[in-house]
Amino acid sequence: METPQEGKTKEAPPSQGQLEMRKRVFVYDGKRFPDPDPGASITQVRDVLRGAFPELAEAETQTNTLADGTEEITFRKVAGRKGR
Repeated sequence: METPQEGKTKEAPPSQGQLEMRKRVFVYDGKRFPDPDPGASITQVRDVLRGAFPELAEAETQTNTLADGTEEITFRKVAGRKGR
């Protein structure tokens, strides 16, 4: 049976509660929205905002990190085609 090398330990990955939550702000149509749930994915937040802005269903996202470390996620609606 092997013994672990001295000074080397295997750390377990951090659990969900141990992960550091980044501060995020969401932007759409020039308006800023606070993060409704820091544990939610960007897609989940987009789906929440889609209740007020249905055009976000197929929105593109652009992520930018501000000077204070806040993640700024901007939603841009995609121009659709009518008809075929």
